[in-house]
Amino acid sequence: MNMQLLGKYYLEECKLHHTHFVLQFTKTYSNETLKEVLSSEEFDNIDYVFNPVEKMIFFSIFDKAEKPKKYEKTKKAIIETLGMIDGTYLSILYDSQTVEYLEKISSSIYELERNFRNLIEIKMLRQVGPLWRNQYLVSNDNTYDRKTGRKDDVFKYLANPLDDHNFKNLSVFVKENIRRNRSIITEKLDLLDSKLDILKAAKKSEDLNEITDDIVDEINQLKISVGNANDLYSEDIYAHIKPDLVEEWNRIYDYRNYWAHNIFLMTEAEYNEYLRLSQRINKKIKVELTIDSLLGSLNFKDYGNFIRISISKYENEVVNCEVKIKFNLNGKFYYVSKLEADYIDIYNFYKVLFSKQADFIAKLDSTYLRNPYLYNILSENEKFPEWFEDISEEDSNEIINILTSVFKFNVKTANESGEGLVVVNEDHHSFLKRIFS
Repeated sequence: MNMQLLGKYYLEECKLHHTHFVLQFTKTYSNETLKEVLSSEEFDNIDYVFNPVEKMIFFSIFDKAEKPKKYEKTKKAIIETLGMIDGTYLSILYDSQTVEYLEKISSSIYELERNFRNLIEIKMLRQVGPLWRNQYLVSNDNTYDRKTGRKDDVFKYLANPLDDHNFKNLSVFVKENIRRNRSIITEKLDLLDSKLDILKAAKKSEDLNEITDDIVDEINQLKISVGNANDLYSEDIYAHIKPDLVEEWNRIYDYRNYWAHNIFLMTEAEYNEYLRLSQRINKKIKVELTIDSLLGSLNFKDYGNFIRISISKYENEVVNCEVKIKFNLNGKFYYVSKLEADYIDIYNFYKVLFSKQADFIAKLDSTYLRNPYLYNILSENEKFPEWFEDISEEDSNEIINILTSVFKFNVKTANESGEGLVVVNEDHHSFLKRIFS
């Protein structure tokens, strides 16, 4: 790459992917070695520029083909080719793909971690009361005093006890303090029963001793698990979240650390794994927050008049949260539903329905989007009737199209039926209220 092209590249605000290296060979190899490697036909999708400074060689590669996947493959091949040369010192100074991945992690990690802290805090405050931190939070090597010594006195008036616990310690807190699970204890008791049957059938004394020791160990573990008066059953706290969240949180910890420790190189595969885990965990937390904020201890509840939203939860293998929405546009009733819904789904519904009401949408963005406990913003609005009158037939069609194609709602009219969708008439609605309330 000549200097003119390089200048043009930077004037275009570094839109192309690029990686900067520092390299030092042993005496056997030289600048020509590097040039030979980078000029290989195998790497025809890159441009490069290098400059020797004393014994070091600074060089950069650029994705002239603008194909990120191929560029990453080429980048790896260049690193491997140079790295296999004896005595090579090769280091990455900057990699634009890694920067993109880490910036995306940075933009998502706050919400993910904040949601988890908020969920634990609200659940414990509701279950135990304002002194829960004295009973359940213990300072150790994984906790930090994040208030003492700060220049502004305002922090001493705030609680936020979980903020003294680092990312990984959040899962440790959940695992240690909400570790009992009735179904797991039942499974272990059933296992002990089966072992007792084996014990009765055993004939050899060595088998008897081994099986007896195993049963005694299991019993002792059960005693420990239920022996602490401070322990809570996990299902007493969470309606939706299961113990596997702790395992997933621990797995995402490593990927989160790539961002926290400013890692020199992150691959697309690693980022995609972080993305998959973070979205899965955040979805579980959001569903749990939705159940807690909109249902509490109930299984069914409905809100509103002009827009009637019915929320229900029921359990098969996992607890699902289903939202069903009834509203009238231009004299036609629509029934919108979504399984495994969370408060963001409800937010998206309102945002689509009232997209022309800029002030209302701004209020949603700044309040309800970050706090599902402010549901009254959605359910108590006197302007809904006049807003509905401003929606044309063309607008209606566009609204339905966006709800189904973009946000994957199931949308039916009063004369249609659909799997998983109950057309809520008044009698059926009253019946559900009686049995679920």
